[in-house]
Amino acid sequence: MRFRLVIISDYAEEIIEILNDFLRKIFPNTSVSHIIYKDPPKEYYDHFRRQYRADLMLTWIAGFREDLDEITVGILDYDGYVPGLNFVFGVADPYLKTASVYTVRLYRGYDRKIDEIFIERLKKEVLHEIGHVLGLEHCDNRRCVMSFSNSIYEVDLKTYKFCRRCFEKLTKRGILINREMVLT
Repeated sequence: MRFRLVIISDYAEEIIEILNDFLRKIFPNTSVSHIIYKDPPKEYYDHFRRQYRADLMLTWIAGFREDLDEITVGILDYDGYVPGLNFVFGVADPYLKTASVYTVRLYRGYDRKIDEIFIERLKKEVLHEIGHVLGLEHCDNRRCVMSFSNSIYEVDLKTYKFCRRCFEKLTKRGILINREMVLT
């Protein structure tokens, strides 16, 4: 499996290695490449809401993919939304093989400090959106990474592991997952 991270933030260097190691731990024989991009396109920014249209940004992020087999994951230090929701932590499109995570609401406070809690939340949301790209839907198991999160508290409640049912769905699709990343 191959991933391409599109980091749209000033904190890029701090999280690239963390996400590289995390994805390689979960998905054996994975390669991860990245690109750092400073400014997202302004045409997808809603000035009234002060948020980016996450669904439109997804198509733009997909344009960074270098290979059809590659999964592209955008990490944006911005706030995102889709019509009908106040905000999203992330969005994904399995047909585009693209996901994005909006990190503004993952910080513990207003200082945007990259600490252990932020990193844990980021890992959960990145893996959650990748799960959607791989064909998984939301899971009823509140500890499963595929559980829907409507608030930061729900992000904190879940783990960054797949439940047995989600793991088996991925395995049936031929996707190899490190067994350490499965809830017991």
